[in-house]
Amino acid sequence: MNEIQQLLFDAACAIDTPKKWIRGTLARNAKGGRCGPCSRSAVSFCATGAIRYVSNSTTLQQIDKDLQAEKYLQMAMDGQSIADVNDRNSTTHKDMMMFFAFAIALAGRRL
Repeated sequence: MNEIQQLLFDAACAIDTPKKWIRGTLARNAKGGRCGPCSRSAVSFCATGAIRYVSNSTTLQQIDKDLQAEKYLQMAMDGQSIADVNDRNSTTHKDMMMFFAFAIALAGRRL
């Protein structure tokens, strides 16, 4: 598994249950309040928030990896905005996990 695949896999693990996956903001704390995805109090995430949470981006090199991971996730979503798909009422947790699985496969092909 390459670095981008691992990042996507770890992000999927961060939202591996419906309770850990959210809409409308990058992250929430245990009380349901908004917080940053790298906050120690963050317990649930949207798709992009999960990527940022697991990477804890602090360098330009890591930010570049985040953007690559997001590119593959967006490709898995047929080019649609990650935020739009994540926040759509019709998107289910199962859908989101499927998008991550497809993105991991795409990242393995390095398109």
